Amino acid sequence: MNDRITGKLQDGTVFVRSETGNEGVGHFTTQRRLPEIIIKLAKLEDKIENGELVEVIRCKNCVFCKYNESSGFYKCTTTKGRFGVVKADDFCSFGERKKSK
Repeated sequence: MNDRITGKLQDGTVFVRSETGNEGVGHFTTQRRLPEIIIKLAKLEDKIENGELVEVIRCKNCVFCKYNESSGFYKCTTTKGRFGVVKADDFCSFGERKKSK
């Protein structure tokens, strides 16, 4: 459960904490948000088709990224040499996916 949901019953009733910290009872109503969700998905599909939304390679999956077990850090070894220590979920335009074993 997310941090705002404090309890849930089998009939779909949930107990939620509002932004003010007050607790109350409500029902998830996905149907009222369905048109909004469909519009967002259509916009994402358009971006994919137009090449505006592309897959990125996270550092943890990149051939240029090496994990140092003793330090617990990832190091970027790309020939561009600009990045140094990186986080596992970082990414850049130089990333190349590691081959599956």
